[in-house]
Amino acid sequence: FFFSSRRRHTRCSGVSWARRCVQETDAEYMGHRLQLRLAGLLHEKEKYNEALSLEETLQKEVRKIDDKHVMVEIQILESKIYYSLENVAKARASLTAARANANAIYCPPLMQAELDQMSGILNAEDKDYKTAYSYFYEAYE
Repeated sequence: FFFSSRRRHTRCSGVSWARRCVQETDAEYMGHRLQLRLAGLLHEKEKYNEALSLEETLQKEVRKIDDKHVMVEIQILESKIYYSLENVAKARASLTAARANANAIYCPPLMQAELDQMSGILNAEDKDYKTAYSYFYEAYE
């Protein structure tokens, strides 16, 4: 009980810290990273609509500067948010876009693992367990 209560408090302070940093940051790249982290924290706190609106505005900004690494991370988060909202079609579309962008760049192993894990989750949702197992195996390898 104590640990979960403390963790919840830390997450709340993390959201307020991230919001304050986003407002104070002048550097464009760092601001995008902080906004992405803020959207992730909002997703963890189950504030899906707020996270989705932040993610959509961030996606528009990043698309202008053509930063594919950040774009892939945004699209993975978007897929997770839509899955949490039980909108599997949009989650799959976001994941497909993330995979397309990831094919154009070098994808670090952790990012590739996130892509594979989300693919496994969505395939399991569609009851395609063999493909889901394959994606999970790749993700955890």
